[in-house]
Formats: sequence, C-alpha cells, structure tokens
Amino acid sequence: MNREITPDGLLAPTLLRAVLTAAASLWLGVSGLSSQEDDRRRAPGQDFRDMLEELQHQPSQDGVEWLARLIEIQEQLRPKSEYEKTNPGTLGEFRPVVERARQSTVRIIIEGRQAALGTIVSSNGYLLTKSSEIDVEFVECHLHDNRRVQARYVRQFDDWDLVLLKMEVEDVVSVEWADAIPLPLGTFAVAAGRGQDPVSVGVISVLARDLSDKGKGFLGIQMGPSEAGVVVTMVLPGSAADKGGLQKGDVILRVDGREVSTVDNLKTTISGFAPQEAVTIDYLRGDEAAQTEVVLGDRESGLESAQTGPDIQDLTSRMGGDVSRRRGGFPMALQHDLVLDPSDCGGPLVGLDGKVFGLNIARVGRVQSLAIPSEKVREVLQTVDLSRPIYANMDLNELAAGVEASRAAVDEARDALLKAREQNRELRNLLRRARSMQDAGSDREGAIEASGLRY
Repeated sequence: MNREITPDGLLAPTLLRAVLTAAASLWLGVSGLSSQEDDRRRAPGQDFRDMLEELQHQPSQDGVEWLARLIEIQEQLRPKSEYEKTNPGTLGEFRPVVERARQSTVRIIIEGRQAALGTIVSSNGYLLTKSSEIDVEFVECHLHDNRRVQARYVRQFDDWDLVLLKMEVEDVVSVEWADAIPLPLGTFAVAAGRGQDPVSVGVISVLARDLSDKGKGFLGIQMGPSEAGVVVTMVLPGSAADKGGLQKGDVILRVDGREVSTVDNLKTTISGFAPQEAVTIDYLRGDEAAQTEVVLGDRESGLESAQTGPDIQDLTSRMGGDVSRRRGGFPMALQHDLVLDPSDCGGPLVGLDGKVFGLNIARVGRVQSLAIPSEKVREVLQTVDLSRPIYANMDLNELAAGVEASRAAVDEARDALLKAREQNRELRNLLRRARSMQDAGSDREGAIEASGLRY
C-alpha cells in the first residue's frame, strides 16, 4: 500500500485525518452510541460525533491534537472492568491500606485549583510537596478532616524538586515511614490522597536508580575517531546537534575553544556542561572550516525525543493525561505504574502494611511515575529541625539573596520614580511656556485686529 509520508516521517495530514475519521466512526458503531440512546449516555456520545464531524474541517496541523481529544472522550465513555486497577470498586478495596497515610496527606490549593498533594512530616504542621508546582509564598491546604489552613513557604530542596511548607496548625498526623529495606520489583504500591479511597494502585516497575544524568549536557550524536578530530557518524533527530546544523560526516575539532581529539575526550567535555547551556563547536565539513552554537539538551529527554519524535511524544503523553513539568534529574527515584495526574504528585506512596516507602514526585508517562524513596526523603529532613519554629528552618543564604534582590528592586524603583518626577517637572514647565506663548500670540492678534492694520 502506498503511504503519503511527510519529511518528518509522519503520515501526511490528509491521510491522517482520513484514518482518524474511519477509526472513530468504527468505534461509534461498535460502542452503539446512536441517536436513539437515552440522555444519560447521549451527551458524551453526541460530543464525540460533533468532534468527529468538526475534525474533517480542521487545519492539518490539528490532527494530533484532535486524536488526543477523541481518545480522551473514548476513555471516559468506556465502561471500566471490575478487574481494572482504576475501577472505583478496586480502589475501594485498598481503603484500609491508606487509612493512616491519608490523614497525613493534604491538598495544596493555589488560585482555587489543586496544584499538588502534600505529605505531613511533623505533628506541628510541616509538610513536603513538589516544588516546581508551587510558585507562591502562601498556599491553602485542605486536610483530611475538612479543615482549611494556610501554609507558608519555608525552604526549597532543588535537587529533589521538594519544598518544605509550614501549616498554621499544631495537631496534625505525621506520616509513618517504612523501614529502609530494598523493595523487589512487583511490590504493591498505593498512592494515598485526602479521601478514603486511594488515588491509584499499581506495582514497582523499576528499582530505585540515580537519574541525575539529566544534569549533564547532551549533544545527540554518534561518533567515531578521525585523524583531525572526532567524526559524526549519526545525528539524532531533534537533538542539540540537529538543531545546531551538524551533519553526518562533520569532524568536530573544538568545543568552546577546547580541542577534542578522541571520542572519550569529546564525551567528557560535553558532559561537563549543563543542559540548556550554549556552547560553540568548531568543525570541518569536507575541507571547509565552520562553527556553530548549540544549546545542549539532557540525555533522557534527547533519547526519548529521538525515539518517538516531538509530535508523537506529545500525543503519547496526552493520551493518558498531562505529565509533570519537571520529571527527571533526581539523585534517586524508583518507578511505578500507577496512573497519576501531575497534581497528585507530592503525596505519599504506601505499601500494603500502610507505611510510606516513597513520595510521588513526577508523572513521566501514561503509566510511568517516579517516587523518591522514603530513606532519601528522611535524609533531606535531617537537614532541618522540625521541632523548631518556622524561621529557624529558613535558608539564611536564600533569605539574604531575597533581601538583596528586593533592595535592588527598591533602588531601581526609586531611580525610576526620580526620573518620572523630573520628566513630569519638565513637561509642566513646557506646558506653562506653551500656554504663555499662545496667550501672548492671541493678545497680539487682538491688538492688530483692533487697529485695522491687519492687511
């Protein structure tokens, strides 16, 4: 069968729309969503049909977007099997497991919506949550007993994407940590929320490992030795090298002025830079010397993008919902297959004994989420004294930097105010002179008119 292919390897938009339309129409027929259905199921079915008809009139670039939306509606309409782990009946079976942990879980509310979950780590109101989802100093916390209290920013732990907050309460239930023992693959994992039922259930799918390689720069090439330097044997699509214009056969000579004569030398040099750092690369293309500037990526994202392509990667994520803004670079994390929303991160991950063996930190894919092992969370907490008041645990360097930044802002505002006052004074003087001159001109015109000497 002949297929119409675009330069990036995807089906052409016209063919893509045809395939989507046929598939969606077939689904409607199989699922029996006809116009004769009752109102209870008719609304979502009608919504599906309306979207299907509208799809055929959409610009070609919207095909992937519409496919994701159609799949979302299909998933909402599909009856849940009693054996599925997302079935409410299945989740209800795990209520006893999360009974203790849910009392140590809060909803973090920012501007009326849940931004994350939080895990209470002391009875006097300290809690941990996902830092990249919290961009304000004060948040509202909803506790399991329906109390609503304010919490204040205390300290940030950038490596782990964690932030410590302090609630205005002194009588809450602190989380019960599990013992620090190796957990085998397949261990049951339950994500606690504020309600009686867990947020999700599943198993550990990848043992705890270091993900901090994301802190090293990634160029995105395969390479080999060359007499002049290091030859590029392949360029990963969408990588830093690809965006910088490097091609197969180019011979890399220098990176930011540093000579690279061997493959290992180039690897070491590139990994010495951080993701998003710009570097210049001198290279030979044939007999011509050239230079380019590239913005380095990170290995995990670069390889993932190269394997799937940006459009399909985005679709794969959206088919199961959004992914976390920060989803890598952690010094240690285990992976599980629980279906979580990014706003469910920050909450406790519980074993069948009801004890917390991890803290959910990121959703990275449809059924891929990461959690920081409890022993690592406890190591972070050892750097603060949870028995002391909030100000005793604030980072003095961070506070000092904040004071300097605010002082600079005040100085800048003062300078701007002085300039504005000076400008206002000049404009008022100009206005006064203009009015005076115009009034004088009017008086002369009047005198000439009265004397009859105008012509």
